[in-house]
Amino acid sequence: MIIRGLFAVSSIRCVINLLSSLLYQQFLFQFQFRLIKMKFIIFIAVLIIDSACALEITGSYRITTWAYLPDHYQCFPITDIKVLEPKQFVDKINGQHMAGYSGSDIKSFAIEGQAVHYMPMGMTKFFPNLEALQIYECGLKAIDRLDLIEYKNLHSLYLNKNKITTLNAGLFDFTPKLWRIDFSYNRLRHVDPTIFDNIEKLQHADFNYNICTGAFDAQIGVDNVVYVMEKYLLEKCQNRPDAMLDCGCYKQQLCSMTERMNHISEFDLKKKLGIRD
Repeated sequence: MIIRGLFAVSSIRCVINLLSSLLYQQFLFQFQFRLIKMKFIIFIAVLIIDSACALEITGSYRITTWAYLPDHYQCFPITDIKVLEPKQFVDKINGQHMAGYSGSDIKSFAIEGQAVHYMPMGMTKFFPNLEALQIYECGLKAIDRLDLIEYKNLHSLYLNKNKITTLNAGLFDFTPKLWRIDFSYNRLRHVDPTIFDNIEKLQHADFNYNICTGAFDAQIGVDNVVYVMEKYLLEKCQNRPDAMLDCGCYKQQLCSMTERMNHISEFDLKKKLGIRD
């Protein structure tokens, strides 16, 4: 009788252990399934976000002439472009090149009258030898040093007739070849005069008709354009409370609007752009 009782208890324990094992395996299977499902959902979400943020441009190509840039190969978009968030990357550039030319021959890229509120990223992936960039009357709101990180060969930058309010220190850290810049007809209230520290070859700086500059244009023929601009901006565009508020960092002049908004580091951006030091 005792032996039968022990056997029954042992059998019950085996059944319980078996059921527990089955339940655990079922729980583990469901957990793994949910985990895989969650990873898949996140993957799809990332694809959707990347797709939404990626830019596709259809361009037209021509030989043209700009001031201080002789006949050269240029690309300009012929379809609508919208850059409404910072750090959006160009995913694809369509269009038929002229015979005998390729993206490596492009020297200037011009965007006019489009909804480009922030600098598009990744242009040099398609045009590695870009020397001149124009974003004209596009509602451009801000620009910081990382927006220019890929333009090591840039010598002309035209960002006139936009809505830029602040230019912070270090803006031209990655563009030492710049010698012509145009920020006329913006809404500049604060400009750090040290932005020119890395562009000793500057020959023309147009800051006409901004809130803090008024009518001022340092052009070729003026001795030491960098010195003239630094002196003028130090007098006119410094330590204004409204400018500090626009910058969003109050008394800290060395801030970067788009870096804060995107939490993207210089290292990550260089990696994504394929830039090697």
